[in-house]
Amino acid sequence: MNPGRAAGFRQVRAAIGIRVHSGWAVAVAAGAGGGAAEFLGRACIPMADGASPGGRQPYHAAEGMPFAAAARLIEAASAAAQANAARAVMEFATAIARDCEIAGAVILASSARALADLQSVLGSHAAIHAAEGELF
Repeated sequence: MNPGRAAGFRQVRAAIGIRVHSGWAVAVAAGAGGGAAEFLGRACIPMADGASPGGRQPYHAAEGMPFAAAARLIEAASAAAQANAARAVMEFATAIARDCEIAGAVILASSARALADLQSVLGSHAAIHAAEGELF
């Protein structure tokens, strides 16, 4: 046992899995110690909220804007989503690590194809929907 760990630390190796949705994700942690698997916790990982640039649908918000303004909005939305996700995942991982050793993590990736350039995306409502999914 690591001497820096609290007295309640259990010898459990944990893994975190993350599944992304539009504007949020769910994180779950599972572990095994002594052979039996156990559920360790879950958290909602908010990436967009009412204060986020463009809200939960920044590509929809950018539709019809002058291109330069739309590009700035999408860039700001992407940066905010990354910062929000990083903060929430760190909080979740820190909470799990109080009791367990985190052995790894995985994010279920999208199977979508690469997006076209921003101007093309904003010109197609169907592409806007795909872009919303890819953003988060």
